Amino acid sequence: MLSSLMMHSNTASILFAIIEESAILSKKVLSPRLYCVSVRHRLCHISYCVLRPSVTQSEASLSNCIVESACEPCAGSKTCPTVKRKVAMWVGYVGTSYKGLQIQRSLATGKTIEEELEKAIFKSGGILETNFGSLEKIGWMRSSRTDKGVHSLSTVVTMKLEITQKTWENDPDGIMLADSINLHLPRSIRIFGIIPVNKSFNPRISCTSRTYNYLLPAGVLNITQETSSEEVECQCSYLKRILAMFMGRHPFHNYTVRSQYRKVSGKTKCPRRDNALEEIDVLSEFMNTMPGGNIPVLSSTTGAPEEHATFETVSSSKPRARWLKEPDMVDTIGTAHYRRIISFTCGGLENFNDTLFIRLSVQGESFMLHQIRKMVGTAVAVMRGILPVDVVPISLSRHSRVVLPLAPSEGLFLAKNEFQPFRTSSGPSKANKDTSEFPRLNMSEKVARKAEEFWLNVLLPEVAPLLDHSNPSWREWLGNLELSRIPDDEVNNAHAAWSHWRKCQNL
Repeated sequence: MLSSLMMHSNTASILFAIIEESAILSKKVLSPRLYCVSVRHRLCHISYCVLRPSVTQSEASLSNCIVESACEPCAGSKTCPTVKRKVAMWVGYVGTSYKGLQIQRSLATGKTIEEELEKAIFKSGGILETNFGSLEKIGWMRSSRTDKGVHSLSTVVTMKLEITQKTWENDPDGIMLADSINLHLPRSIRIFGIIPVNKSFNPRISCTSRTYNYLLPAGVLNITQETSSEEVECQCSYLKRILAMFMGRHPFHNYTVRSQYRKVSGKTKCPRRDNALEEIDVLSEFMNTMPGGNIPVLSSTTGAPEEHATFETVSSSKPRARWLKEPDMVDTIGTAHYRRIISFTCGGLENFNDTLFIRLSVQGESFMLHQIRKMVGTAVAVMRGILPVDVVPISLSRHSRVVLPLAPSEGLFLAKNEFQPFRTSSGPSKANKDTSEFPRLNMSEKVARKAEEFWLNVLLPEVAPLLDHSNPSWREWLGNLELSRIPDDEVNNAHAAWSHWRKCQNL
């Protein structure tokens, strides 16, 4: 078929029509219009010198596409040899239009980020047709998962990629390799760099900490263009003290879907006895940072602006806050509900195209479903006087059951990952337990610049319009936030039981 096509004057156009639908194995520029191309099409392998009618600037810049050709130009019909190599990809994306990161083939949940990545890598020749549709065959793993609508600047995905031996010769960060895949990705998803890793590297297990940022609309805290700098500083200072109460190791069962972190079969592990001693007196620390050590009196309406005082609490058959005097065997809390927060703080007021927001930054070893969004929602409710400030330490006790508000997903994104060192064949011997000499997966300066460009040119411009607190979604959330008020009697009972428990534990 191809030999007959070569006889026609429009051969180049036809071949490039095939090439553009194919997985490119190699493409080498011989002149501005002459290419030596080797591709894998759905039906056949092709290797020909092709005269292209026109060459765009972007195509010319990607002349050493997904794999650098190891063949001499016009070396016949042999395709360039490839090997399967485990790699780590730095990925960023805008999650607004997606149902989360992880692919869900068995569920009709809509598009996911991993679906787009898999298709793009396959089109660029990085996945064999026999492996397409089965991520298990290529050892696909990710450093963390993000929920529907959540974004990322630093997700690490590992897989076994089809490449040549010379892929990283002149491109140690794999930026050109990444760009060749980006040609098949939507603008909202980008791979910043691709580097080789050893076979045993697991991005989820090797990740020692994750840092998420949350862009909070300033209007949610009643901060506008007219608000004085002194008032903004005062508001941010108070918010920092609230966020600091989450730091340390605590059971975050009230900040997630508890059942998803409970063993289905077998005995449920109970927290160790010394976990009680790790429940830091966060309220005392908060009081020490207040001017004069003063703190609002415990009340569901204390500190609320007058316009909020008229809102009635929502009646419900179940209490919004309670303290368990005896273990609940149906609603048990185990070690899986515990998480350690390394830091939680916020910056000053930021402005992007007249959209004002405050950036919250939380670093932890790992996070549970909805945990960050519920921490943010609770902090905002405290700031607005809807919840008392000591609802935070009460909710961080394993004996409490508190219903807490969930903040919108629009402003949340993964900002940074940190990984422990991993072994390589050329590194220190396995007998040497000192890992300081082992390499560590870090984002290089070039890859970091790519991520910064994506943040400034794509992610922030996409997210900023969603941060206007006057938008219907935020107005609705603020209205529902009022419904999270806890009746005074429930709050007082929970506080009395919590205080008695702390006294018994000598905390």
